[in-house]
Amino acid sequence: MSLLLTAVPLTAWAQAGWYYIPSLRLTEEFDDNVFSSKSRTSDFITRLSNGWKIGYRSRPFTLLFTSSIDGELFATHSELNGLNRTQLGLESEWIPTHPLTLRLSALYTKTQTPSELTPNLGLELGRSDSTQLSLASFASYRFDLRTSAEATYSYIESESGGVTSTSHEPRLRLVERLSHVDTGTMSYGVRLTESGSSSVLSHVVTLGWNRRLSATTAFTLEAGPRITDSKLAPEINAGVSHRFFRQVDASLGYSQSSSPIVGQTGTADTQALSGQLSMEPLRSFRLVFGAILSQVSTDRSDTSTQGAEISGSYRIAKWLSAVARYRFSHSETGGTVIYHNIFSIGLEASYPIRVD
Repeated sequence: MSLLLTAVPLTAWAQAGWYYIPSLRLTEEFDDNVFSSKSRTSDFITRLSNGWKIGYRSRPFTLLFTSSIDGELFATHSELNGLNRTQLGLESEWIPTHPLTLRLSALYTKTQTPSELTPNLGLELGRSDSTQLSLASFASYRFDLRTSAEATYSYIESESGGVTSTSHEPRLRLVERLSHVDTGTMSYGVRLTESGSSSVLSHVVTLGWNRRLSATTAFTLEAGPRITDSKLAPEINAGVSHRFFRQVDASLGYSQSSSPIVGQTGTADTQALSGQLSMEPLRSFRLVFGAILSQVSTDRSDTSTQGAEISGSYRIAKWLSAVARYRFSHSETGGTVIYHNIFSIGLEASYPIRVD
């Protein structure tokens, strides 16, 4: 069972002003592999989460602070009881003049489950005290109706199992509108990764193409070489989205890159294929299906992961929904196979509060 009180994009968010969103969530969950290991150990977990989001939101300026704390109570493994997840965050946007947009975000996470720090790969990383600090800045300047330039910088620092890794990535991108349905991009970035005693510097050059194939279908592709120690490797981000009917949306994405893995030294070459299908078969009832296939290769081993998830929500009232979620994961590293199933059901209540 889960009871949630938090923020959602309701109509009130469209109005400029100060907002305060207290949050409270109570979750009852069955996990058949608590330690994400070859030897599966199951348990029922009661999770209590509270937090808040407070700040000012408007079109020219937005500044939001967020915080959440999760406490877990295990039915069998009482040694795991405690405050097992903490998050602090910042979201900001400023449009000082019409052609210029500035954004800055920050998120600090302390957790017992490092797998959540790499959600785009679906990895099973066991259970360990882990922290991650991520910073992202964005600046965009529009020269005219067709041409704009973007500058971004991201920083990620992770620590788990005594291993600390950091990643710096500044990038410049030129965006050109080629037609009413086509947009082209050209970018150059530098990626510096430090993990353990190793340091890896990569130069990434990509060309991109975004095309709206129809009123319901869009396609995007950004690809190019990644140069590391005079060695070439591909850097790819691609995706396609389509709306079949009024209430059915599908998307498919593929990525190939390099990044450090939480709790492991060095860097890894990563590939991931993911898909999602969302629909509303009945009024107020929403279903979401998701799946991921990933491959993570390091100097020591290769890890392949297949995962799937289904979630459903039924809106009982404007502020109250009944929800259910099931997630499955199969991961294999050097002949070691890990299966993981998680199931939870609950209630969610949410509504932002104007305080000005």
